[in-house]
Amino acid sequence: MNVDTLIASLPAKSDKDRRTILARAEDWVADGSPEQQEAGRKVLDAFSKLQEREAASDPVSKVENAFARMPPSDLGVSLMQVLLDNPGATSTALTEAIGWQDKAWQLHFGKIGWDRQDYLWPAPWSKVRNEPFKAGILADFDEATSGFTMKPEVVAGLERIGIKAKRI
Repeated sequence: MNVDTLIASLPAKSDKDRRTILARAEDWVADGSPEQQEAGRKVLDAFSKLQEREAASDPVSKVENAFARMPPSDLGVSLMQVLLDNPGATSTALTEAIGWQDKAWQLHFGKIGWDRQDYLWPAPWSKVRNEPFKAGILADFDEATSGFTMKPEVVAGLERIGIKAKRI
């Protein structure tokens, strides 16, 4: 039973798919034929090594991995692109740049990082509100100017998956 192709695909698998594969490998080891038991052990070993690599990876690789595992929607790409193209802009300016009103950009942008925080790092705690600052997972906020700038490690990680600031 050849599981090499399956093992090679593990980094790009969703959490749901990983759980399914892991459960199947555990079943093979516990109740399978000798060939299935060997394949199951091979998959479990690959899972263990993958988890170690992902846990120890540098911030840029974490960003790359997070967006490979959970690719952004077209809207997500637009929300990140507008910040990459307008570093230091306020939430209002970024909202207007994307063609919306009020401060909708910040709410939707924050969800991008929040949805991937298990692969990245926790949101910083808001100094103003008693809750996590979701936009702070991917961007730095300058209190003096109320401006947002994408974190350097996020810029580098996004470049690895083809999302880059437009050069004018």
